[in-house]
Amino acid sequence: AASTDIPVLVNFHSDVCGPCKLMKKELASVRNTLGDQIKVFIIDTEKYPALSVRFGVGHLPTVLFFKNGEPVHRIEGFEGSDEILEKVKSLC
Repeated sequence: AASTDIPVLVNFHSDVCGPCKLMKKELASVRNTLGDQIKVFIIDTEKYPALSVRFGVGHLPTVLFFKNGEPVHRIEGFEGSDEILEKVKSLC
């Protein structure tokens, strides 16, 4: 499969955000479960505020799901790995 076929999750977070730290652990679990079937990237909104603006991120944590380079779903706030896995599977 071409890399563009692999779903990409982009986690917008801040190190000073408690729920962000929890979400980071949940996404690590999702990545471990799905292996090379998914890519996960973490964007520190303190270091890259322009990306937050570009993608309309107003709350942290926010996870954007990309498929074929386009955002197709968004989670705002904390969600557990089981819920995230269900969403990923529904988008594949």
